Amino acid sequence: MDLFYYYSQYRVLVCKSCQHAVYPKRIAAHLRSDQHKLPRPLSEEIANQYVDNDFADPHTEVVTPEGLIEPIDYLLIYRDGLKCSYCNYICRATEVMKRHQRRNHNIKVGRGRRIELKEWRAVWCQQFFTGVGRHFFEVRQTSQRSTQQSADTTTRLLQLVHRQLDQKEKIIEEKRQAIRDSDDLTEVSSWLDRTQWIRHLKGQDKATMVKLVNPARDEEMELQYVEKSLKRLVEKARQTILQKKISTFTLHRVQSFHAGEDSHKPFHVNLGIDTIERYQRIWSRLLIYMLRTAESETRLYQLTEDQQQQIADVRLVVDRAMQFAAEDLEEVEEELIDKELDWSCLQLCISLLDHKLNHDEYESVVVSYLAVAGLEYIPGTQPGQYKFKDASQYTPILSGFIKVAQMLTVQYCLEKEERVEVKSCRELLEQLHARFLVVSTATPMDWVLRLRLYGRAIHNKTTAVGGINWNEETVIYKEIELSMTDFRRLVHQLCEETCYVLIKDLLFAQDKEGDLPSYRWSELKDNPAKDDPNWYFVQDRRNCMQKETRWLLNRILSTSELTEQFMHIEQGVWKQKRVNDYMDKISLFMERLMVLIHISAGQPARARELLSLRYCNTEKGGHRCIFIENGLMVIVTFYDKGYSIRGTEKIIHRYLPQEVGELLLLYIWLVLPMRQQLQKLVYNDTEIPSAFLWSIDGQKKWTRERVAAVLTMATRR
Repeated sequence: MDLFYYYSQYRVLVCKSCQHAVYPKRIAAHLRSDQHKLPRPLSEEIANQYVDNDFADPHTEVVTPEGLIEPIDYLLIYRDGLKCSYCNYICRATEVMKRHQRRNHNIKVGRGRRIELKEWRAVWCQQFFTGVGRHFFEVRQTSQRSTQQSADTTTRLLQLVHRQLDQKEKIIEEKRQAIRDSDDLTEVSSWLDRTQWIRHLKGQDKATMVKLVNPARDEEMELQYVEKSLKRLVEKARQTILQKKISTFTLHRVQSFHAGEDSHKPFHVNLGIDTIERYQRIWSRLLIYMLRTAESETRLYQLTEDQQQQIADVRLVVDRAMQFAAEDLEEVEEELIDKELDWSCLQLCISLLDHKLNHDEYESVVVSYLAVAGLEYIPGTQPGQYKFKDASQYTPILSGFIKVAQMLTVQYCLEKEERVEVKSCRELLEQLHARFLVVSTATPMDWVLRLRLYGRAIHNKTTAVGGINWNEETVIYKEIELSMTDFRRLVHQLCEETCYVLIKDLLFAQDKEGDLPSYRWSELKDNPAKDDPNWYFVQDRRNCMQKETRWLLNRILSTSELTEQFMHIEQGVWKQKRVNDYMDKISLFMERLMVLIHISAGQPARARELLSLRYCNTEKGGHRCIFIENGLMVIVTFYDKGYSIRGTEKIIHRYLPQEVGELLLLYIWLVLPMRQQLQKLVYNDTEIPSAFLWSIDGQKKWTRERVAAVLTMATRR
């Protein structure tokens, strides 16, 4: 965009944004002034474009147009001008005009004169220069200009202002992408002050830094080999612990974060597959960041001699593996190459942990990488927009790093023992544990442990961001609004539909009163303390329900219409398609029953809690989770998301409304036995029936994703 416009007839250069002419020798200085703030090289480059122009010198000549003219574009128009009646002098103040006429035309006003004759007239005027060479000249009033000219001027002005604004915003956006400290002393962040990310990454472009930790691209074959190797290592370490290849004493020691001490609970890896993959990616990106920047002169960290040697070894093994990849190797040879690469990567990981930080903690590539990992993409913005994660978002990253570091150390010690390089895996782990896996060691792990503790403290003291709001009868969650009337309608309609499927499609009855075995809801009994395998409330003699476990099977076989639907009577063979349809109806019922239990039993349970419900005791000592208490069905969950960490159960009771409880009761009492009987008779299934309420439906498993899909389908209505 051109900042100036040159008027050749007047030999002046007008600044479009400032709306006045610029002195010929002051063009570069004008661009560096507060109005533009352009850097010196750019301002001088622009000024050199006008070196050959012919400029008027306002110090030695009067620069004004002759006669009455149209207003000149890009100059301010003054509507308060005063023009002398005796000459062409123009000013904008009455006292200045009086002084001019007194000095130049000898016109004086006496003290006793009451009426002053105005010896001037009002005009519109403009000027080229604002300092030396300042002279006003009259211009025609804009009311005399055509409508088209006015519209063109407006359009041109809009385009000019928007171009100027776009240019300034682009400069500001470029500054935002560079990591810098705040100039405002009142803008404080205890989290960023503690992490010192801004100091470490100051001046770096956020988008560029994030690219350094992105997964390996298709052309980065070396990094892809390292990614696969680390994935194998993490899984191998997990299996080492799950299969008890190391002693429990080793697991208690590695779980501790204090030198020479054992934790009261052993180290565990009972994590979900998604969690393991997420933790593994943290280390994969660490190695990718290091390999991408290790040979750069501008890297932000320092490498020890051991780390440099291990990097060279990894690259050497990767090169060899890439060469052999083109050959037709036997499976044993491929395993040997993978094993060699895994061992090199494992030694590299241990060398990253075994790094004494005697000066700045950011000497470590681990700490440097974790600073870059603190950058987060801002959803809904253009690519390249990033911010720093807060403490609650970042502590899971630290936990993932710690967990994998412990796993890799255990695997390293075991492989050292298998290679007969050490006598005892346990003794080596105790040495490494005291050297770099605990606090007060001035190592990367020490820094991570302290930062995680600080981050958790901030998280516990920070008020959670409100995501839900009430407006009279309407609940607002983010951008979703749901009235309580709609919610009640959802529950009642879903309960009616579920009851219809149960009575009509599964029990083949007209209603619950006359066609089904009789029972008195308020008189049902249960013995929660009974822990016999396979026992549940149906087997309680006081309820007289055990004799009806084959009621539905007998109903099908004794009702001619149902018998024809389900069996080839002469051959005594079940009709596979009809049985499959019946099983599908059971799946539909169980999906709707899950939604009802989820939203009507009090505090909603997580998917894994719901899927952990058992209707009967198990042979392994697992206690059932469904009881009858004072005329209500009760579900009791023992599993929660923290079980794998704490190793202890958290028992939570949830009471179902009677309408939902009856549906669950009838299913467990009458439909579930029929389902198990069909599994044996039709599908030739001789396995012990599952004690879980939501077990496998044919080939369709119950997972968290299926639970989420079922809930979404029900509530979307």
